[in-house]
Amino acid sequence: MLRIASAEIPHFHAPGVAGHPGRLVLGRLKGVPALVLQGRFHYYEGHPMDEVILPIRMAKYLGCHSAIITNAAGGLNPGFSAGDLMIIEVGGGTL
Repeated sequence: MLRIASAEIPHFHAPGVAGHPGRLVLGRLKGVPALVLQGRFHYYEGHPMDEVILPIRMAKYLGCHSAIITNAAGGLNPGFSAGDLMIIEVGGGTL
């Protein structure tokens, strides 16, 4: 397993959100190659959008064809509890 601090990767930034360690981890999950971003940096933190989307573009360039992205979107719906899963569908765009 290889762990790289996000701040050591050109055009990546250390996350500004508490609890986001800011690492890129490369390894295998049950024998399948995996790339994990432990924490992200965000547009609302003042980073340019072309840099915010860079980690996902890089993952695609490295051969990733699927992504699991987590966030706190459910926190706005009183019908959801912490830890509930949801699907957010994004259509029309390409990375």
